[in-house]
Amino acid sequence: MFLLSALPGRGPGPHRHPYDEVQFVREGRGLWTVNGEDFEAGAGDILVIKAGEIHSFRCIGESPLVQLDVHLSPRFIQGEPDLIEAERISAVDCAF
Repeated sequence: MFLLSALPGRGPGPHRHPYDEVQFVREGRGLWTVNGEDFEAGAGDILVIKAGEIHSFRCIGESPLVQLDVHLSPRFIQGEPDLIEAERISAVDCAF
């Protein structure tokens, strides 16, 4: 679980996870790209990004994008979209 606060114009670039991710947008607005499709979301929206979907997002507007991200895995694993070899995926153990 992560609490993210992204300043206007900021956010993570394209990546994917081998598990689902649920994002609860608490404040601000963002622009998401998921598997090549763009859409906006804002405070009160809940997004479900399925395992393997390539996604990125960034804060749009004048105030920070604040969201709670829940990764449905006991370990944080993030892969670059064009690489699938296990050695190119970063994994971090998370304590819950």
